[in-house]
Amino acid sequence: SEIWGVDAIRYLIAERRKKGSAQHTLSTNMFEWQMQMRFYLRHADSDEDSSCRLRIGAYSLDYGFEFIEFKEAFCLSMTSLKTMMGFAMVMQHRMVVTLGSSLRATPCAGKTETFKQMAMSAGKHMVIYHASPFVSSKCITVNLLGLTQSGAWGLFENFDRMSARLMCYSACLIKSVMSAARGGRMADVDGIQITPTSECGLFISLGGHMARNGSDLPHDLRLLMRPVSVFPP
Repeated sequence: SEIWGVDAIRYLIAERRKKGSAQHTLSTNMFEWQMQMRFYLRHADSDEDSSCRLRIGAYSLDYGFEFIEFKEAFCLSMTSLKTMMGFAMVMQHRMVVTLGSSLRATPCAGKTETFKQMAMSAGKHMVIYHASPFVSSKCITVNLLGLTQSGAWGLFENFDRMSARLMCYSACLIKSVMSAARGGRMADVDGIQITPTSECGLFISLGGHMARNGSDLPHDLRLLMRPVSVFPP
């Protein structure tokens, strides 16, 4: 949006003045520029499949061209941009992005809205699942099958509200899918053989429900998660 562009330019100018022209050289390799969400059109002689690439930090992906809607950002700021860069670093290694670095993560910090904004900026179809103690294993299987084959981004909101047994079951499926996506091979999802696309993204949101109950996440699930802290702007 226009406000985001103004904030980005102000940030670049402020960092330039802070470091001084003698010690700081303007370059496309500047961290202040690399952390911005940038769009590059494909060159006519390039071998890339997509006509547009989105880059943030060291991570790049094909622009999805998925029309969501014309919606203004909930609260788009430099804080949101730093959070999105954390998302990108985790997705680069085909890991599960965990919104909220602690089981005691406070609600209403902008986790879901930041995920929505990044998906919209990348032109990706996004699906948000509201987890509850009544979610069945079949529901988890169907959702993962759809996400991994369509290349959409999915957010399992309040994931820690599910039972420990179902979270362990989900961890086994997610591990199989992510390992297959990294190696480019087939994955076994509850007896169904699929070839997951590398464009899919899995996000988990923690609402602090397990911490209030005095319990913890299963160990096999924590091995797949890479936490990203989200702060209110």
